[in-house]
Amino acid sequence: MSNRVFLDSSILVEYYKGTKTDLLESLLLEIPETRLFICQTTLSEYFFQCLKTDSGKAPLTVKSSGKIAEALSSTDHREFLSLFEYLSDGEGMCQMCPEMMSKHNLLPNDALVLSICKLNGINILASYDANDFKKACDKENITLLQTLADWEDFKKVK
Repeated sequence: MSNRVFLDSSILVEYYKGTKTDLLESLLLEIPETRLFICQTTLSEYFFQCLKTDSGKAPLTVKSSGKIAEALSSTDHREFLSLFEYLSDGEGMCQMCPEMMSKHNLLPNDALVLSICKLNGINILASYDANDFKKACDKENITLLQTLADWEDFKKVK
């Protein structure tokens, strides 16, 4: 049975910026035994941060100047994103998301990420946003990976 890991946008953004790469690099080396998932929320947050990183300006400033295409042209994001499996929002998302927000005091995008994990039976979430996810993951029986050491520890226990 393969490991199924959902990637929060923080993992993709830090990898893209070249600041924290070891966790994702290790996960990528384990494909196909480890399946890596993203969703619409992940893509939205990732592209928002890419615009900011590539242009050095706020994304709304880039939009106002008409230079989104120019900012995005420096990288072929399709090749990178094709490494991951895409999950669509399920039927239960409209009900589960506000429940997760209330239950765990989460902002909407974090509740969407946690909801998609629950709806798809994914019990591993990789994220650098421990403040957002640690308590919620513990309560929902989802393993939170924040470091390469967390991943190595998880594999030892499994």
